[in-house]
This record gives sequence, structure tokens and C-alpha cells, in this order.
Amino acid sequence: MTVETRTPDTGREVSITGREVALQAAGFVGGVVVALGSLLLLHAAGLRPSLSSVMVTFTLVPALLSLTVGAWLLRRRSGAADAVGLRRPRPGLGWLLLAFPVMVLGAVAFAVGVALVFFGGEPPKTAGASDIVGLPPATAVVTAIGVVVIVPMAEELLFRGFLLTWLRGRFGPGRGPGVAAAVVSAAIFAVCHVAPPVMAYVFVVGLVLAWARLRFDSLLPGFLLHAANNALVVVGAFSAL
Repeated sequence: MTVETRTPDTGREVSITGREVALQAAGFVGGVVVALGSLLLLHAAGLRPSLSSVMVTFTLVPALLSLTVGAWLLRRRSGAADAVGLRRPRPGLGWLLLAFPVMVLGAVAFAVGVALVFFGGEPPKTAGASDIVGLPPATAVVTAIGVVVIVPMAEELLFRGFLLTWLRGRFGPGRGPGVAAAVVSAAIFAVCHVAPPVMAYVFVVGLVLAWARLRFDSLLPGFLLHAANNALVVVGAFSAL
């Protein structure tokens, strides 16, 4: 089953298919492979990449390649961009002012709960936004822009654009199937972040971002929430100095 919508100009039905979701996801995975392969080749050649180059590479390459594949998929068919939510949001964006603190506080509370229950309150340390503060200023700025702008764009297009739209088609119309699609998309989004305590935080964030996509029928509100969340993490990392 596919998600069907109508383009405002032609009235033709368009759809998002599982193959397109897979191709969009493959773009992101391919970016990780390209980044890792490049670093391994440098190491094999006797060159030791600096932390700066590693951070920038793994922040920007997967997201940029994913966006490139997504743009190619959207250009293939008229109306596909509208189907994944690249359109003007419905009224009521003021709700985002409430959704943001609810999202952050809820995600933190859930992540702390998971850490206390499963890790004795000491979750494993992983590389993240805090590593940005140790980079040279120019590299730190580029990486921060990638984290706050480019990564949210890529992830919203993949998880709330292609994936969530396809899941809605698989589960069918109605509020119940819509909630199920949101939960599944949030779970997949969380699993992609690897570390369990981080996954707990990201799962709650993914639920709110899925709500924003469905509530406003657009990717823009979710992108704003996602970018604000990442900006908060980056600012927190710098303020910890």
C-alpha cells in the first residue's frame, strides 16, 4: 500500500513507495560508508586524520548524500515533494512554543529513567556534540552548522518525509494507524542513534517530530523543532566549558 495525495496544480495522485524509502535510507547509509572508507584509505596511506576532519566528515557527508538522493527522488515525479510534506504548514504554529519544552523535558526524563533502570544512573559515554568544543574555531562552526541545520534537514526528509508517509499508507487512514506509524517511525529513528540512553531521548523527540508532521501536514514544523533541539545540545556543550 502507498500513501496517496493530490498535487494542487494537476490533481494527479502521487505515492511514496517502499523502494523510495529504501533508496533514501541507502543514501544516508552510503554516506556513512563513504565517510568511513575515506578515513580508512587515509589511514592505509599512512595519514592520520585529525579529530576535526573525522567530525566534519561524519557530520556532513551522510547528511549531504542523503539530501542529494532525496532531491533526486523528489524530482523524478511531479507531486512527490508535496506527498512527503514539502509544503506550507497548516495554521497553528504557535503550538510549537509549547511542544518544544514538552519534547525536551519529556525526552530528558525518559532518558534519565532508562539510565537509572538499566545503567545504574551512569549511561555509557559516546561521542557527540560535546566533542565540538574541542575543535578549532572554524571547524567547530562548520560542524555546529551541520548539526543544527543540515542533519535535521536530512533526517526530517528521511524519517518524517519518506518513512512516515510510507508507514501511514501501510497502516491505513485514521487516528489509530497514524499513532502506530508515528511510534514505528520514532522507534526506527531512535535505533539509528545506537547508544541506549541516547536512543531513549531520541525516541521521545521522534514522537513529537512525527506529531508535528501529522498535525501540520508539513515537514517545516518538525524541522524547526529538530533544529532547535540540536541547537540546544550544541549550546549546552559550549556552555559546559
